[in-house]
Amino acid sequence: MGQRTAQHRNVIQAAIAAKVKFIAYTSLLHADKSPLALTDEHIETEKMLAESGIPHTLLRNGWYTENYLASVPAALKHGVFIGAAGQGKIASAMRADYAAAAARVIREEGHAGNVYELAGDDAWTLSQLADELTHQSGKKNRLPEPERSRFCRRAERRRPA
Repeated sequence: MGQRTAQHRNVIQAAIAAKVKFIAYTSLLHADKSPLALTDEHIETEKMLAESGIPHTLLRNGWYTENYLASVPAALKHGVFIGAAGQGKIASAMRADYAAAAARVIREEGHAGNVYELAGDDAWTLSQLADELTHQSGKKNRLPEPERSRFCRRAERRRPA
């Protein structure tokens, strides 16, 4: 984060100079109302695309299911899945599913000017993921609720300056 806007500006300027006829941009799910820190860079890029005059489509992707797969081996080893989403629901999808949507938008006519909010079909909680790990592996897995102030302190220490 932090460099994306300048990088995207350079790419859009190069696309204008090269007379690119269409751009499919992968943004963030509900970027126009998301509270996530990385939203600002996506909104800036969406504005730059609108101002560029290049026909484009916004593909606002939700979370990737693969984001959670890296945590599975440790969760299975220790019986604990770490997360801090509370009972928040996640409607993730596999990268291949988002790629299929992008390929269709690029391949077919008529998508320029559209905004697609893309996510998985079923929303789930991290607790449900821990339960599914238990079911699939036969090993008890749980999702402890992190103590909020401790979690915030740790997150603050890891936040980029």
